[in-house]
Amino acid sequence: MASGGVEFVEMLGRSGRLAVLRVAARRRTYRELARIMGVSPAAVSKYMSGRMSPSEAGLARLLDALDREEAREVALMILEYLAGGLRSFIAWAASRGLLERSEIEGVLAELSRAAARQAPRAS
Repeated sequence: MASGGVEFVEMLGRSGRLAVLRVAARRRTYRELARIMGVSPAAVSKYMSGRMSPSEAGLARLLDALDREEAREVALMILEYLAGGLRSFIAWAASRGLLERSEIEGVLAELSRAAARQAPRAS
């Protein structure tokens, strides 16, 4: 998830940000998380308890520090989060007659083509 992680963090709500932190906290102390994010261990404690939300920049630095297994878990989580948001948006737009079915299908087809170009085939 190196470089550009802030773009993904911007899309996550408070619960998504907390989920990313929890993935990283499984293998790191609050002190290590704080060092990576550029904050105090007390701030990390507040993030983990939900009393505060981390900055986009701090969480992006944390994303960049994840190992491959952690980054994959977070990537799947973000993909599921975005898919859920897209489903909700489509339902909202459809209920108001704002989009034609062909428009929705066109965008989804482009997403599918982009995924096929970017993602390696499962072995």
